[in-house]
Amino acid sequence: MTGLLDRYLRNDWFGPEGFAACILGILCIALPFIGWVPNDAWWFAFAPGLAGLALIPFEGTSRRIGIGLIAAFLAFVLALVAFLIGLGIGHLF
Repeated sequence: MTGLLDRYLRNDWFGPEGFAACILGILCIALPFIGWVPNDAWWFAFAPGLAGLALIPFEGTSRRIGIGLIAAFLAFVLALVAFLIGLGIGHLF
């Protein structure tokens, strides 16, 4: 159990850089929806996730930024799922 805990308990996976990257990733995802870029720029929604996956193999600050970008993309996916569930529940009433 200790080996497994030591494997996943790391201090270099998320930090201040990851938080800033998460905020910037959410802003990047929101740009088409708030009208600052054309509405057909769908790649803005997937760019943080893909960039985060590309940065995960590195160490240090790059990995922290990658984790933050992936967290932003997963927050977007979770928001979409919650929105669809809300629409489904609202349709019942």
